[in-house]
Amino acid sequence: MEYTLPNTLANWPWPRRVNPHYDTIAPVSAAWVESFRAMSPSAQKAFNACKFGLLAAMFYPAADEKKYRRGCDLQNVFFIIEEFTDTQKGEEVQHVVDIVMDTLRNPHEPRPEGELLIGKIIQEFWLLAIEDTSEVWQDRFIDTFQRYMDSNYRQASDRDVGHIRDLETYMEWRRENIGVWPTIVLYELDSDLPPEIYDHPLVQEICIDATDLVIIDNDIVSYNVEQARGDTHNILCVVMNELSLDLQDALDWTAKKHQEIASAFLSKLAALPSFGEDYDRKLKSYISAVAQVVTAGGHWSFECERYFGKAGMQIQKHRKFVLLPKKK
Repeated sequence: MEYTLPNTLANWPWPRRVNPHYDTIAPVSAAWVESFRAMSPSAQKAFNACKFGLLAAMFYPAADEKKYRRGCDLQNVFFIIEEFTDTQKGEEVQHVVDIVMDTLRNPHEPRPEGELLIGKIIQEFWLLAIEDTSEVWQDRFIDTFQRYMDSNYRQASDRDVGHIRDLETYMEWRRENIGVWPTIVLYELDSDLPPEIYDHPLVQEICIDATDLVIIDNDIVSYNVEQARGDTHNILCVVMNELSLDLQDALDWTAKKHQEIASAFLSKLAALPSFGEDYDRKLKSYISAVAQVVTAGGHWSFECERYFGKAGMQIQKHRKFVLLPKKK
């Protein structure tokens, strides 16, 4: 049976952009990850097909070389963490969480002998990322990463018992698990806004809306490969389970939800209070960067080979797909 993917970004005002340093920096970051030999041959092949450097280039189209390298490394680190957690039991994932967070909080301490390789990878990533950064920024990043890592443990715990969450709690969990918050915090490196503006309730709501749009877009395109391996952590599974819908109706429902959130995003953007001419200009740039996360995720999903193999660009045009067979 053939299904139709909704074109959720058809009216999104922020166009696709790519960082001019993509061709030079992305291969360096990818080679850095490969140098650890942390992945099996099949995982390495999957990593190469994902083109995370391209995703980072779309996330940070205006970043200089150093900031873009941080962005590349971050997206690559997300994949490595998935490799260490995606098929593990809850208690095993908690061990990874503890290693990652201890490394971030104590980056200059030698990692214990015999520790999982993830500790060394995170240490090298973080030591490069924190060069010339403030402790305030580092604390904000670590806070978002703690929430991201904790969500990986919750996902593993749900997987252990085959639990499907209701829509509200699923979205609360997924906002941390999708990795958008650490991605957004990198924008703060050169936006020069005080924390009280980042933490203003309306600014936070705008960031949550952007995160929800990324969740919907990612879950829509990832559903096919996830259902094939029996993974139910997807908004389409949640909606089908909670609202008793078939797959196409669930796709249509999430597309409508995407439109509602996109409209709310634009309305809140127009309703932002003034913080002074200089801060208003910087905040506008920051919000545009946040909006670019939505654009990037939507386009990268078809341009990489993670979800549709080499057929992604064709599927992006005709929007049709058939379900993959279940993996044994």
